[in-house]
Amino acid sequence: MKNFIILIACLGYTFSLLSQTFGEHGGGINNEPHSICLTPQDRLQIKADLAKNIKILQDQGKLKVDKKKPIPQFIWPVVQASGFNYERVWYISNHVDHNAAFPNQLSDYNCGTKTYDTPGGYNHKGIDIGLWPFYWNQFDDGQADIVAAADGTIITKYDGNFDQSCSLNSNQWNAVYLQHADGSKSWYGHMKNGSLTTKGIGSTVIAGEYLGKVGSSGNSTGPHLHFEVYDNNNNLIDPFTGTCNTLNSVTWWLNPLPYLNPNINTTMTHFTAPQFTACPNLSITNDTNFFMSGDTVFVAAYFADQISGTTANLAVYDPANNLHSSWTKNFTNNYTISYWYWWFTNITTPGQWRFEVSYQNQTVDHYFTVGNTTGLSMNSTNNIKILNNPFNDKLNISGNLPENATLIIYNITGKEVFRSELTPEIQINKILDSGNYIVKVTSKNNQILLTQKLIKL
Repeated sequence: MKNFIILIACLGYTFSLLSQTFGEHGGGINNEPHSICLTPQDRLQIKADLAKNIKILQDQGKLKVDKKKPIPQFIWPVVQASGFNYERVWYISNHVDHNAAFPNQLSDYNCGTKTYDTPGGYNHKGIDIGLWPFYWNQFDDGQADIVAAADGTIITKYDGNFDQSCSLNSNQWNAVYLQHADGSKSWYGHMKNGSLTTKGIGSTVIAGEYLGKVGSSGNSTGPHLHFEVYDNNNNLIDPFTGTCNTLNSVTWWLNPLPYLNPNINTTMTHFTAPQFTACPNLSITNDTNFFMSGDTVFVAAYFADQISGTTANLAVYDPANNLHSSWTKNFTNNYTISYWYWWFTNITTPGQWRFEVSYQNQTVDHYFTVGNTTGLSMNSTNNIKILNNPFNDKLNISGNLPENATLIIYNITGKEVFRSELTPEIQINKILDSGNYIVKVTSKNNQILLTQKLIKL
């Protein structure tokens, strides 16, 4: 269980860079308060349900165990759902606690303290995989999928439980439980209500197969997956191995991750600073990829496992791919998750711009568009034209329409309000107020094919 409260250590200042006004703000979190994710009663009930179902499935010939089979080699159980474009949606907030003493006597597998216990004697028994950034937005959008870490058979499922918990409660979680060929078991808890696989108890799944969406059901204070593993003798296992792993001597991961795994989860542009809100409200992301010439442009990077003493390199390039600005961010703190944003006031040249972030051998590009202030009519390639402007409830498009192109409509503040695949006729399946909008058409490789003003009747 992870209790997610944004405790931001903020820095705010402005300075001159390349003769322009430039500002920075951001911070991160590291240590989080925690509480028990499953009560002893919950755990006993789960184990009783598992034993009952295993017996039934074995009697039906649907479940065979060969303890001589090798232990499973797990793949990572959280992936980004299709249709989204973050670099990565997750981070590890907690590991298994290998120190049986309590309270506040902690040891993860690497002899660190990225785990927790409680005064009542609960030592964390799984791996908590949280969502970052904008975790409640990811939850609401169904952006993070839970997949089977290895081939297995579904031995129990719980669904139908409230999935937006912000504190301890008496609710049961939504979960899927698998048994693997050697008799070991993996638990996937805190799932989103109604998102679980349609496969029933006794059905087989393969590694990487969809099991559900990340949620916050049961004793939880934010969307995350609790991943818990037992061997074929029902002994708790930590899939990671290290000096302080007291449970098992070999890794259960096919490709083990390093203890510190620095990553750029995503880069974004915003028309004003994002606002993080209290659980379970959606964050106000204020993100946009379209700006008017002369607008203040906020560029942002969202990191997991920020490491003190490391440096991120950042740059902004104009539509001709000339360097507009470059700077470095020297990290002086270790943060499990962090965000940093910078703002510019002199990005004026119309066209497609590029924001580039490099950190720990990873480089991520984010593209955004600056429009003219006179008519907002920009280059149109492929002879793409909108035939009915002003429009009402649909757009009729002519020209040479490439495959996998996207049409996006923004309101006058630059907020995206509609997105669709580019087709000759697009039905606007969203109520838009009368007024001015901006439409952008992009190719599958993010090239701008059309940008112009729209008028909604």
